[in-house]
Amino acid sequence: MANKKKKKVIAFCLLQLQTAERDAEGQSIGKIDEYRKKEKHIYRAIETKRRLDNDGPLPNYDSDEKELLDSIEALNGELMDIEIKLQNALKISTGQFTTQVGAIITDMKSFSEELFKDVAEEVAAFYEKLKEQCNAEKDSLIARLENNEDIEQVMADYPEGDPQEFVVEVVAGDDKELLSDTLNHFKEQIDQ
Repeated sequence: MANKKKKKVIAFCLLQLQTAERDAEGQSIGKIDEYRKKEKHIYRAIETKRRLDNDGPLPNYDSDEKELLDSIEALNGELMDIEIKLQNALKISTGQFTTQVGAIITDMKSFSEELFKDVAEEVAAFYEKLKEQCNAEKDSLIARLENNEDIEQVMADYPEGDPQEFVVEVVAGDDKELLSDTLNHFKEQIDQ
């Protein structure tokens, strides 16, 4: 669940960042289009003046040039404002995103540690139960053999083949430590 939540947060944040960038890009394009419209109107006005004064002296374009330069300067300022706002928003969003995902990852780490602890406890309980059952089986088998029960009947209670011989050897053999060593080896394998 925490991993799904993390993925949803990441997807949401990426969508929000992409949307913010597209919005900023759209605002920038809008400002540039406004400037181009203004520039187009000024150039048309200049062309109209030149056609009207075809035979006369060149008109003074200083005011038109100044208006275009002022418009360019204003456009640069507006584009810079948009970029600064976007960068600030991205910085704040990235910080919040990092904090949120970091908290989720910390929770996931905690859940994993608890899971491993619970599994280790269950394995230890299983080991103890297995050891108890093996010792009970050993005692039962030894009692049956000591009561001179038919060895063929005793062997028939275990699966055939090499495992049968191993079980009987481990449980009823002369090596009293073999069962304990086998169970300890099993526990060591689980602990790894």
